[in-house]
Amino acid sequence: MKTRTVILIISVVLGFLAVAGIFSYIKALQTNIEKEAEKVEVIVAKENLKKNSFAKELFEQGLLEKREIPKKYVAEGALRDFSAIEGKVLTVDVSKGQQITNSILSTTVTAGIAFQVPKGFRAIAIEVNDITGVSGKIRSGDWVDVIASFKQGAVAGAEAKTKIILQKVMVVEGFPEETGFAKTGGVFDENRKTDTPVRRTIILALSPVDVEKLVFAAENGKVWLTLRPSMEEKPVATPGQTINSILR
Repeated sequence: MKTRTVILIISVVLGFLAVAGIFSYIKALQTNIEKEAEKVEVIVAKENLKKNSFAKELFEQGLLEKREIPKKYVAEGALRDFSAIEGKVLTVDVSKGQQITNSILSTTVTAGIAFQVPKGFRAIAIEVNDITGVSGKIRSGDWVDVIASFKQGAVAGAEAKTKIILQKVMVVEGFPEETGFAKTGGVFDENRKTDTPVRRTIILALSPVDVEKLVFAAENGKVWLTLRPSMEEKPVATPGQTINSILR
């Protein structure tokens, strides 16, 4: 009798455990299904998009949109906010409906110089040294003015003159922060760093007309750069200087 009672009790306990296990499994399964059914908002392409397109321009043209999709179908690195596309470029062609992810975007800096040049402008390199290039202190993102100095007769009939010919010019690529000065002969003073900069060219962004002015000045005279204060916006009108105006 006792044996039967024990067996009965064990059977009941096992039955409860089995039922509890089934309920636990069903609950876990239900939770998993709910998670998979949960929707997440991501950025997708409304149309086929071309490689090298600016993400911001695509957004402004209405070619990108936010769409809710099941969480389990969200691609790794999928972007959920339009602020994340600022300053980014597509590195591959994108199909309609494809999610926009970090892996298919690159910053304008890493994508190349062409993506850092404003529309309607041109990138042009100019040769400078530690004197004409503000002692190698010009950095990418700075703004400079361009000064041209012409000797007497540099162009037939022209007088010697020095004048600021371009103002508020954007530096696309300047001297890197770690720029040092290379030894080119004689005594090299590490403290003063007065020898020739390691790198002697910087890249400016100019309108096509201003590109012509800069090249003409460089070919027929000498070009200097001056750093503008970061907060100064307005150009300054100057007459230029000749020997007569200086000695006046």
